[in-house]
Amino acid sequence: MRKIVANDGAQGDNFGEGLFASKDDSIIFIGAPGYDDNRGKAYVFAPNGAQIGDLEPADLTTNSFFGYSIDISDFNGVVAIGAPNVANTATNNWGGVYIFDVNTLVQIGKILPPDTTNSVFNFFGSLVVASFNRIFISAEFYAGRGVVYCYGYDGSLVFKLDEPGAGSFGGAIDVNGPRMIVGAPSTIIEGVESGAAYVYDLDASFQSATLKKIVLPISGFGTFNFAKFGQSVNIDNTNIFISAPSTRNDYGYIHFFLNNDDLTEIQGFNQPDFNLGDQFGYELLVANNVGCSSAPFNDRDGVSNAGMFYIYYFIPNTRISLG
Repeated sequence: MRKIVANDGAQGDNFGEGLFASKDDSIIFIGAPGYDDNRGKAYVFAPNGAQIGDLEPADLTTNSFFGYSIDISDFNGVVAIGAPNVANTATNNWGGVYIFDVNTLVQIGKILPPDTTNSVFNFFGSLVVASFNRIFISAEFYAGRGVVYCYGYDGSLVFKLDEPGAGSFGGAIDVNGPRMIVGAPSTIIEGVESGAAYVYDLDASFQSATLKKIVLPISGFGTFNFAKFGQSVNIDNTNIFISAPSTRNDYGYIHFFLNNDDLTEIQGFNQPDFNLGDQFGYELLVANNVGCSSAPFNDRDGVSNAGMFYIYYFIPNTRISLG
């Protein structure tokens, strides 16, 4: 185990807010959006923890929050880094996503919001997700509900997803092949702010997305008010996982669906010690039949909010076992 720190880190930098490693583990990008009066900075590390560079675009302004979100495209060797509140004086709007070459660390582009409507504090770039030859960008606070944009890496807007009934739409995104899931954890369903997740089918060339289903919590505690169902989402070829970390006084819960035509929910589960306020499922990652879930406010060993990290294993189409 190695501990990675920035060579010029300071209090309030929020080092680690954005984080992404390449699939071959050859390079690691870590954001510090609080650096220098929230202008932000991104650091680049080798697998051994040695810092090999940093990224700090010249046009950053106070409260830009550069490094808030990060993703690497294995398709074309670039890294996308969000600065969701950078001021763009030329276009009179806010928020941006900077594109860098992974190998040279040279900036090769910047994606700006497509219009100035509802631009102030819409947080364009609050989340960036790279998939194939596209980059999906959240503006989580747009018009009080959030939107998701799909861009080419040349900065061309391909399509926009806007669900008027959603809340915090784009708070989480995952893409697997031709299917995409978008979390909207503040969505109000029948008068209850329980949250929702929107599943889309993408066409073969990623030119458009068709809404397949609005996924709602059915089992367990996900139907509670302020459950934040959709806080974190994960999709693979056969399964979909959606967390509700704030359900029932922040115990937390994860819902397990099949990635089929019906999007069938087959199980819901929580952490084995089931403690009040843990927010189990706050962050969620599943790959190769192994899942990881955080409970950042878990109390342990007499330490309040020390946090806990759970690892679980599953066989497709069967119930989960935690380890």
